[in-house]
Amino acid sequence: LGNLVIVSAAGSGSGPASDAVTDNAGNTYLRAGDVAYNNTSGSWSAIYYAVNALPGTSTITLNAGSAVHLSLIAGEFSGLSADASLDAAAAAMDSSSAPTTSGMTPSQEGDLLIGSGEHAGTTVTTAGSGCTLFAVATEDGTSLLPLAAEYQVLNGISPVNAAFALADPSYWSQNGALFEAAPFPQPTCSPAPSGLVSTWRAEG
Repeated sequence: LGNLVIVSAAGSGSGPASDAVTDNAGNTYLRAGDVAYNNTSGSWSAIYYAVNALPGTSTITLNAGSAVHLSLIAGEFSGLSADASLDAAAAAMDSSSAPTTSGMTPSQEGDLLIGSGEHAGTTVTTAGSGCTLFAVATEDGTSLLPLAAEYQVLNGISPVNAAFALADPSYWSQNGALFEAAPFPQPTCSPAPSGLVSTWRAEG
């Protein structure tokens, strides 16, 4: 089994490179799919991940070039396959109260769904159907950049979206990613009966 570190990032200005995330523990981070860039608001969101993360506390750094505002969320999950393979990824951007990506199809049951998204307003973000918010960096769209992240352990192989609900319509950018779980049966971890345990930190 391997630990998977997820980094949910958002910024305004030019989008980040595929190798923009590093840490002081020596983990290697990859970007899950494309950067979601909203041309109207000038903001973007992206998901990065490190497989088989090294144990211990680490400081994560995002190099986003000319970004004016940055928000960052980091979460660690266990119970994934040893290589924590990226199964699928999607990115979308629009303006509404229902941010969502296109459908992603898992290759097996038990995939970990990660949803990540930013919005331009000052409102309240609610997790999508069946998902759990594991962090909200901020909801202050006046002086900061709102960002939220969610997860779900999937029970089947039907296509799924990474979605949020906003209390008020806003411009948004949204990302989703699927990661392969360990072969069944998954380990039993308390308090998460799925065998996945998350720890997180968020900064706006």
